[in-house]
Amino acid sequence: MVDLKKFRKDFKITQQDIASLFGCLPSNISMIEKNGRLTDVQINILISKYGKETINKYEVDNSLNIQNSEIVLLENRIEELKHLIEDKNIQINDLKERIIELKDMLSLVKEDNKRISKELNSLKTDSIKQTIHSKPIKTVRGV
Repeated sequence: MVDLKKFRKDFKITQQDIASLFGCLPSNISMIEKNGRLTDVQINILISKYGKETINKYEVDNSLNIQNSEIVLLENRIEELKHLIEDKNIQINDLKERIIELKDMLSLVKEDNKRISKELNSLKTDSIKQTIHSKPIKTVRGV
């Protein structure tokens, strides 16, 4: 990647001059200088006019081209995400506790259901016994 802005300043070339060389608008040159991206064709135009050795002096390592403001933005975003993760972990722990409470409640409800079921069966059995014992016995009378 070529540091076009530094190149221009060192050679006292205007954005208009570079725009004319590339066949584009000066605003395009401004954008190129901000994002640091020249096309291969544009680099070849510079090399043909100023020489490969000259242009190579303005080569910069792309990985080092992140501006401080971008680093600060990324660090801020990382902090936001850390807080978000922390909040989500708290929510997860709260939900785990609620699940334990609900399981305990379910266990109690099951025990109650068993007890009620036993009581109902007992009442049914008692009711059947009472019905059997309370019916009068019919006697058959002779003919």
